[in-house]
Amino acid sequence: YEKPPNSVADNYLASRSGFFGQNHNATLSLTSTLSPRLTNLLTLGFTRLFTNQTLPKYYTADDFDLKVFSQPPNPLSVSISGWNSLPFGTPVPNTRNSFEVQNATMVNLGAHLLKWGGSVNRLQQKWTWNSEYPGYTFSGQFTGNGMTDFLLGMPSNLGEGSPIGMDTRFTGWSLFVQDNYKITRRLTLDFGLRWEPWIPPHFKGLDQIAVFDQKAFYTGTRSTVYKNAPPGMF
Repeated sequence: YEKPPNSVADNYLASRSGFFGQNHNATLSLTSTLSPRLTNLLTLGFTRLFTNQTLPKYYTADDFDLKVFSQPPNPLSVSISGWNSLPFGTPVPNTRNSFEVQNATMVNLGAHLLKWGGSVNRLQQKWTWNSEYPGYTFSGQFTGNGMTDFLLGMPSNLGEGSPIGMDTRFTGWSLFVQDNYKITRRLTLDFGLRWEPWIPPHFKGLDQIAVFDQKAFYTGTRSTVYKNAPPGMF
């Protein structure tokens, strides 16, 4: 999917950011009949998603004669109360890869149809957002109208931050067992168990916090790796 940016010469209000997205999927399934009563299903899957915000012509701090720090390509973020935000921003490339293996075995025992199996999912996600570009807010606190404040160059807030990036790795596991019990012709009972532990993600090459534990926060438990981190941050 692609929505091109709309650039209108000398008309900042009419220009709009675009969006680009690609999604690729591949699935391979193998069903094996091991015996008249025993069947196995193996599924391999892969998904790749890429998205990005595409911008119109960059309007920089220099275009408005603003003496503020900004990194190349120096776009601006402008929010005006009561109006759509002006299309000055930053590209946000986001790549997400998912690999999954699933296996399920079924055995027919007359009144019981037993099924058991599990899955493993590996997720990779990387995105960057450079929030170091200056962001202006015109709330209307000076004249009572956000657009008037903008035209007069009277912002209510200026925000800048450090570039943000994330390169995440996550592995999820699950196991299950299930019974489809046919009690009578008209009555069937389905029951089972599923185990799916939560394993926190980790950040490749980045010393960042991966999980917050509220109970550890209340008990004052601190990370043994990041000794200066607040309680509950691991």
